[in-house]
Amino acid sequence: MTHSVTRRIMCLGTAVLGAALVAGAGGAQSGKMQGYVPYAGGKVIPQGQIEIFLDGSTSQGRTQSRIKSDGRSRQIAFSLTPPARADTSQPLRLVAHLEREDGWLLARGSAQIKAGLPVSITLNTVMY
Repeated sequence: MTHSVTRRIMCLGTAVLGAALVAGAGGAQSGKMQGYVPYAGGKVIPQGQIEIFLDGSTSQGRTQSRIKSDGRSRQIAFSLTPPARADTSQPLRLVAHLEREDGWLLARGSAQIKAGLPVSITLNTVMY
């Protein structure tokens, strides 16, 4: 009888440890959103500053990433740490703004986030 109890406890312990490892691996991957920003039509992204943020987030609690464009790349990769308390009841959207050094908005784009997939935010020229 003692043998079966010990065996049962070992099996249970192994299952719990396995579940913890799987959860830890999944948690490490979902800790960052990754993706890339191409320019519409495959054109070179103009020189400036790209700001990427979650749509609807306030400026104080804004989760964002800033990337510099050198004016030579057709696509720029990014990673962004999502907020710990993101509202999962509605789909999340990432927004990207490309601004010149003087703050003039050159291009904008947005994309819906799909769990576990890289996000592609195509920048489209802003018309004034």
